[in-house]
Amino acid sequence: ASATDDDDNFDAGQCQPASTDPNPSHVPYRHQRLSTYQIRRRSQKLLRTCQQRRTLRFFSSDPVPKDVIHNLILTACTAPSGAHKQPWTFVAISQRDVKEKIRVMVEREETINYQS
Repeated sequence: ASATDDDDNFDAGQCQPASTDPNPSHVPYRHQRLSTYQIRRRSQKLLRTCQQRRTLRFFSSDPVPKDVIHNLILTACTAPSGAHKQPWTFVAISQRDVKEKIRVMVEREETINYQS
């Protein structure tokens, strides 16, 4: 998908820790005990969702709202990493020609990696 034209200057920057406040408020973990039935249902739903996942390198020209892109990046930043340091940088690209160049480079690199 591509960002809308007004999103061309969107800068996601690097993932930040959950809080940059030197004295962040603690959000307590509240465990909710699920029944075996609920656990099975959730695991089945997750399995169906993961089985439908695909990697695509062809992009739609449909615009994606900036807040959706921002929320997806923030979601990606919640993935666990060593010492919660998230060493990733995300860039939202809306230019079709740039996305095509990235696709070509990734496929070239992928071919090299699969042949070794």
